[in-house]
Amino acid sequence: MTAKMSDCIERVDFDSRFTCRFAGEADDEWIRDFIRFEHFAPERHRAYTHIFSAIRPEKAFARICENGETVGLGTVVVERGWACLCNIVVAPAHRRRGIGVQLVGSLAGWARHHGASGLYLHVVKENAAAVSIYKKLGFVPVSGHHYRIRPTTC
Repeated sequence: MTAKMSDCIERVDFDSRFTCRFAGEADDEWIRDFIRFEHFAPERHRAYTHIFSAIRPEKAFARICENGETVGLGTVVVERGWACLCNIVVAPAHRRRGIGVQLVGSLAGWARHHGASGLYLHVVKENAAAVSIYKKLGFVPVSGHHYRIRPTTC
């Protein structure tokens, strides 16, 4: 999905209850929270440390908080005028409260400040909540793909 920067940011009514902090690298706490929010196995920590550190700048790892508690995370990478938004996740106990909109808006703002004019992201079409948020923010589908998985029994 893609969106014009201005379309996305104009559609966000930023809420002062939320603060978003950006870091140039994903620290251990960010990775632990990401793994926990996504319900991934803790054993993935080392792999994610390597994956996230291999992303070349200009990049940022965002943490959105409410009353000092981390309620969402996301990553933004800017290259050649485009910003890739990825690893967007809201803590399970805080979903359906508009935090995803706040987070995407904050990521877009960071990207605009770092020279991006367009946004893109990938989302699984079955993730109806995320697709709804992205459409609300002006994202439109550009293409699709599917995975072929070999049956476990042959």
